[in-house]
Amino acid sequence: MKSKIQNPKSKNIKMFLILDPGTVAGSLRFIVVRQDGKKVIFSIVKRKRKSIELVLARIAKALHAKKYRFQDFAGVCVAQGGESFSAVRGMYAIANAIAWSLQIPVCSLTDCAEVSIRNAMLRCLRAKRFHVLLPHYSREPNITVA
Repeated sequence: MKSKIQNPKSKNIKMFLILDPGTVAGSLRFIVVRQDGKKVIFSIVKRKRKSIELVLARIAKALHAKKYRFQDFAGVCVAQGGESFSAVRGMYAIANAIAWSLQIPVCSLTDCAEVSIRNAMLRCLRAKRFHVLLPHYSREPNITVA
């Protein structure tokens, strides 16, 4: 009899949520990756007014469709940068909220390349507990005074 760790259909496989605040053609995206590196869910949220409000609902809907739960996550990773300050703040807020509610680690990654994702997952596994992650912006703010 196989143990649950060896059984690929077991829901005990560690999963990671990767959030990207808009480095791909002006869209927000999220990826759910298993610990072995296999992408289970890949979704793009087209950026339009208030699209950040849709991200958490889209994550929940995608998880439900694949019969996964938020509790299956072992960590949350957020890609640094992004063109929109609101998108970056929103994605980091979502990542921190999910990680805090589940008491799992959250970390940043430089890009969504496979090597960067694998390194971020390892950092999350080593961290073992939640710490607030502060946003990394791609440039200095451009604030105009009226």
